[in-house]
Amino acid sequence: RVRRGVAALGIQHKGSLTAPVVTVSIGVASTEGQPNLTADELINLADHALYRAKGGGRNRVEIYEPTSVAARSCP
Repeated sequence: RVRRGVAALGIQHKGSLTAPVVTVSIGVASTEGQPNLTADELINLADHALYRAKGGGRNRVEIYEPTSVAARSCP
């Protein structure tokens, strides 16, 4: 919802080669299945997923999973 909501605002992003309007890329990580993760480790995993989202074309969500990072492009 956040990603779509920001795009729907239609805020111009002049000079961007990616999109004519401001968009949001999001990296998600969870402690589910990894209860011993520290807060710093969790943030690092979410950060890794965020950079995968940006590298995958931006305006998308990437979810870190313990065995891989799964891309989730949300329309």
